Amino acid sequence: MSQKFHHILIVGATGQLGSYLVSSGLFGNILTPTRKILNLCDTPSIKKYFQAHSFDAIIHTAAIARMRDCQKDPVSAMQTNLMGTCRLVEETLRKEKKMKKKIRYLYVSTDGVYPSTRGPYKESDPAIPYNHYGWTKLGAECAVHLLKDHCIIRTRFHDPAHIPFKIYAKDSFNSSLPLNELAHAIHTLLYSRFIGTVNVGSKKSSDYARYKKLKTAIRPCQLKDIQSKTPFILSRNASLDCSLWKKIIRTSSHVS
Repeated sequence: MSQKFHHILIVGATGQLGSYLVSSGLFGNILTPTRKILNLCDTPSIKKYFQAHSFDAIIHTAAIARMRDCQKDPVSAMQTNLMGTCRLVEETLRKEKKMKKKIRYLYVSTDGVYPSTRGPYKESDPAIPYNHYGWTKLGAECAVHLLKDHCIIRTRFHDPAHIPFKIYAKDSFNSSLPLNELAHAIHTLLYSRFIGTVNVGSKKSSDYARYKKLKTAIRPCQLKDIQSKTPFILSRNASLDCSLWKKIIRTSSHVS
């Protein structure tokens, strides 16, 4: 690997992605504070934790990620996803100044920053979210750009062991990754020299085609069938152009 870290702080370590990163064994010397100890909505708790612990890398996975919850309570979504990230970036900048060195910062964003109607989307395409969740994540990305050694990962993921619904749309497309593949991608990007925003995803697939392989009992439907029962807009084609990500993989494979 091109970089070595003494300690890696995982923010959101008790969430679905964060807890998977912790249990994966991919990351050594990790710090995994609970929300009670490091609360993104509470500046003093962030200051206290940053002052008491040493680390040279941060993987930020914390968020209110359920779109329904974000639509129902946009204030809470903004406080955690947007303002929480701003608070974390602010304290990271202060710690960098005190340490006189950069902190590697990975922020897990979402494919929902794109309109998600006509994929595949490139990183250079206009970011125009289609719901509250996407807007809060895009706002958070703006804060992360203030850090010199940052990597913003636009992605979508799923847990192959937990396919929650009985029906999935045949005409809704995305580039969702299994948890284990995203964990390895995060590991690669953490230790890479890449700075900027990158799409990380799998080959374009419909929800139904992807999940039918994992849970044969599911049934197909049309997106309009789900949308008619959902009080917020759903993505029609959120697939990603991952050409940059593939280039990073090729480059990283030559680094020991």
